Amino acid sequence: MLHSLLAIANLTALTTARCYYPDGSEATEREYEPCGGVNTTFSTCCLFSDGEECLPNGLCTYPGHYDYRGACDNENWEGCAEICPTTSSDGWVQVKQCTTDEYCCNVERDGNCCEDGTDQFSLEERPATTSSVVSSTSTTATATFPVTETADVPDSESTVAMAITKPTKRSSGDKSGSTPVGLVAVGVVGGVLGVVGIGLWVFLRQRRKKAALAGLTASGSKSVSGSEQSEIKEVRRPKRKRPKPNRPVELDAGPDHVVAEAEGDSPRHAERRREARRMKKARLKWIAELDAGPGQVIAEADSRPVHVKRREEVHEMAA
Repeated sequence: MLHSLLAIANLTALTTARCYYPDGSEATEREYEPCGGVNTTFSTCCLFSDGEECLPNGLCTYPGHYDYRGACDNENWEGCAEICPTTSSDGWVQVKQCTTDEYCCNVERDGNCCEDGTDQFSLEERPATTSSVVSSTSTTATATFPVTETADVPDSESTVAMAITKPTKRSSGDKSGSTPVGLVAVGVVGGVLGVVGIGLWVFLRQRRKKAALAGLTASGSKSVSGSEQSEIKEVRRPKRKRPKPNRPVELDAGPDHVVAEAEGDSPRHAERRREARRMKKARLKWIAELDAGPGQVIAEADSRPVHVKRREEVHEMAA
């Protein structure tokens, strides 16, 4: 956990570092990063996206191509080498080496500034080791290890560029213009601890609520505190009573009687039931007439065929 927080703090410090051009404008159009480290003299900012490196004399080098003046991590350029301060002061500028310690601002990038004698300046000689000396046919050579020993290089031989790799963190002796790493680390650690604390509080609150509900379910009744009672009320739901349907009650009545309607039943429903009974009685009578033979009379009482002696006797009985 501690290693992760330190890694986040270092990454934040690198990403929040700012670099400036000689006129004080912030270098935002390119991804500059401070060189830093114990092997550099200046707080120079260079580009590392294409394998570019920092030089101890305050220049940046694009190995195999050219040297250039980049930016500085101090807005006032305190602690950075005064290289072409008035030439392309709002951006980077290419630098050409004329002699061992003489350079010029190669604004036109044609290499003629050494012959013109314009914008020339002096820098300390680039350090070199005995293992890094090259022949006069070579133009530049780079090495990616720190320089610990130096050796004199004859003027007849070309100068050797000793490059320093990009460090992983800033040293404690950086200039005042850089972003304080301690404040950034404290802010990152405080933010992470705050998020962890909020998550832990929510987790404990949910677990306490579940424990209270489980206790009520197991024992049926339990004395709980006021805060737990308020939480339990949030999850309880009131029980709703289902209304009982009003069913019609039919009385034991004959075919010519009216069925009593249940309380709350509408007249429309009662009329539908009476119509259904009339249709049923008519259907039964029709079936009985089909089954009855000649000389039979259909009784109106129960709609069933009955046998009588003769039709004449029926008329006499009716008279």
